Amino acid sequence: MAHFTAKRIFGMSEAKAKALAFEVGMQNSGLGAALVGARPGKRINRAEYRQ
Repeated sequence: MAHFTAKRIFGMSEAKAKALAFEVGMQNSGLGAALVGARPGKRINRAEYRQ
């Protein structure tokens, strides 16, 4: 969904917009893993995590 926004705002091609969305997703997954690793053994409260 983010690649549609990037495509419209920045005038990117479809391929570049998808690549940007993929790269941002990869960085977010790394950040999530680092945050979980920073809190070993701690539970995530429901207020912090919503589905």
